[in-house]
Amino acid sequence: MYKSCCKYLYMVKNFFIIFLFSIIIAQPIKARDFIGFGIHSGLQYDVGNLGAMNNIDYIGQHSAIAGISIKIDSTPFFFRAGADRSIMIAKGKVLNSSAGKLQELKIEYTSIPTYAGLNFKIRERGKFYIGFGDVYIVGSGKIKTTDREENINKNVFGLGILTGIQLRVGINTKVYAEWEYISAKTEPVVNISTGNSYKDFSIDFTGHRIHFGFSYYIL
Repeated sequence: MYKSCCKYLYMVKNFFIIFLFSIIIAQPIKARDFIGFGIHSGLQYDVGNLGAMNNIDYIGQHSAIAGISIKIDSTPFFFRAGADRSIMIAKGKVLNSSAGKLQELKIEYTSIPTYAGLNFKIRERGKFYIGFGDVYIVGSGKIKTTDREENINKNVFGLGILTGIQLRVGINTKVYAEWEYISAKTEPVVNISTGNSYKDFSIDFTGHRIHFGFSYYIL
């Protein structure tokens, strides 16, 4: 059901992007229409989303994020794509047996998001923007339980929301800050319950991310 919903929304989003680009292409490029390339860093807390599990004692995995982006603005619309790589700072740990056999998480991923949405002008200094889209995630890592250590390599589609603010600092340069929320989860990959033997724990990439970056506009 979740995968079917993701595929449907993916098709809707792609239709919206095609519609958006038809508007951009149909009009001449003016001073207000820009194509910008950005580079950013950021953070994500609780990679693996252990906090979504009920009544467990844990320390969440912390990861830094390094990423690039391209943003196409055609007032009031925008399209943004990019790629982000997580870099683990501290692994996730379960402090007792509250999560069954699960003990540790070490997860890294590369995410490739695409968003489309609306810009809101902030006088002559910048823009506030919000958009929706989908994300393709290539994940890897290790899951440690009381009886084994499992290497994980999983790819998954997810959904996302992005909001941010850009401020002009030069003729062609801007700084930006973004908040991104992604919902994406694999099928079960390992067993953590003591009462059964089937796989019942999924890698959950769902969570909040923040980005701080610098962009350069060529048009």
